Amino acid sequence: LTGLLQECSELGGLALIVQEQRGVLGQLDVSAAWACLARIESGQGETEVGEVVAALQVLTRAGLDQMDGREIADGIYSMAQLHDSRWSDAKGEEGLDRGLLEAMQRQ
Repeated sequence: LTGLLQECSELGGLALIVQEQRGVLGQLDVSAAWACLARIESGQGETEVGEVVAALQVLTRAGLDQMDGREIADGIYSMAQLHDSRWSDAKGEEGLDRGLLEAMQRQ
């Protein structure tokens, strides 16, 4: 799955992977999904962005105790890119869970 996520270039494909594979995504996959979301080009179903962000936040929070330092750092970096990126209007300020970011930083 990590390879699919690394090659994914469309929001719809990412949303499908996250939705259909939610139960089997490991923390490395979740980290790769964050990175994928951060690099996807604009103009691709901005409504889905919020749905993918919400799903990834749930998966990240659920597996935070199993994440290693690299996975946490990659996730935080990708979230920071999203916060400052073209998706900020689609997510709004409440899009990224600051509590999750703080928990990741403490981990």
